[in-house]
Amino acid sequence: MEREYRATNVKGTVKNKAGQQCPADDAIIKSITDGWAADAFEDEHCDANKCRCTLGPWPALWTVLEKNVTYAAAWTDMLCKADVTITYDWECRERAAPCYRKAPTTGKG
Repeated sequence: MEREYRATNVKGTVKNKAGQQCPADDAIIKSITDGWAADAFEDEHCDANKCRCTLGPWPALWTVLEKNVTYAAAWTDMLCKADVTITYDWECRERAAPCYRKAPTTGKG
C-alpha cells in the first residue's frame, strides 16, 4: 500500500522578508507544501523475501481530507527568513495490492 498527500488550492502570503537572496514568494510556499507531501507519504510493502505483489497505477481522483486549512509559521533558510501564511485543501490518494506468498524453495524432508 502506498498513500500520497498534497496541498491544493493554495493561497499563500509571505511577509516580513529579511536577509539576502530571498527566494520568490511562490518558491517559499512551494518548498513548504512539497515538504508536507514528502513527510506525509506512506508506504507499507510486502517482505520481498516472503511475498510478491505488484502495485497498480495511481488513481486519477484525490480524496479531500480537510478544506480551507490555515497554516502560519516563520520560514527560514541560511540566508533569508519570512512570515508565511498558507490556506489550502489537504488531499490524498492511495494504491494497494494484495501480497501473495512465494512458493517454498526449501524445507524439511
